[in-house]
Amino acid sequence: MQVYSYHLATGNAAFLQLDKFTDTDMYFNHVVLKPNPLTFLIVTTNRFMIISKSSLTGGWQVDHVGVQFAEMMSSAKVDENTVTITVATGRDSGLHGIASRIGWGITGSVKSQIKSKTKTFQLPSKEIAKEAAKIINEASKVDF
Repeated sequence: MQVYSYHLATGNAAFLQLDKFTDTDMYFNHVVLKPNPLTFLIVTTNRFMIISKSSLTGGWQVDHVGVQFAEMMSSAKVDENTVTITVATGRDSGLHGIASRIGWGITGSVKSQIKSKTKTFQLPSKEIAKEAAKIINEASKVDF
């Protein structure tokens, strides 16, 4: 049983109002990026995304889908107000993330077959970037 948290309840309520990903993902945590318009970085069991509250309809909409955790090849790193993540690309994109989640080591020959690229996300401040990287890294290590 988990203690009630207004912060987590607010984020979960926003996530459940989305049309996307509510069937495949479960809410994990969120960071408030901007108060006006209200914008969250939502972290779920599979990915993170940036959502905002529409001033016109009052509903939540997905502005940007970030990275799926199975594609992450490194932890999220912070430089000033930017979060940087190395992700796998190409045909074997999920191989590294899946192997690291189940505790397998990746050998040099397999690692050389995995193509990667760096994704960066500009956030409003260094404090928000640190908090976002922290919860992204926490969620990517949890075995749901």
